[in-house]
Amino acid sequence: MKVFRIIALLVISPFSIASSYTVNYSFASDVNSGRAGGVLARYVKTFENECLEVEVISVKPNPQVLQGMSLCSFEGKPFSIGFAHAGFQNIFFAKDGVHLDLAITSLDPTGEEIRKCFIPVLNWRLSALQCSSVIG
Repeated sequence: MKVFRIIALLVISPFSIASSYTVNYSFASDVNSGRAGGVLARYVKTFENECLEVEVISVKPNPQVLQGMSLCSFEGKPFSIGFAHAGFQNIFFAKDGVHLDLAITSLDPTGEEIRKCFIPVLNWRLSALQCSSVIG
């Protein structure tokens, strides 16, 4: 029995990031999936918060989330209290990763800023969000 538990831990351990990652799909307002970086990726927006959930999914042998990322802040400021508004637009999947526009409105009355952003996907892994300077 101990041998079985050790083997189970070794098999499950590469996916430990996903085990602590959870999304309440019952609050989903927008969900889409596509190929990014040669793997199946999905994004989820919910009514529950301003975050964007991005996931890498394996479909064999059973569908499961291998890695998930919650985008809930930008430049160290949480969307919920660091901005008057934050939202994701024009999300699409490409060979190199997930592309999107991040629209943010500062708490200062400076107007909305739009940034082109990108989440690289390589070897079944999501990398950190990369954004351009303000484009609009």
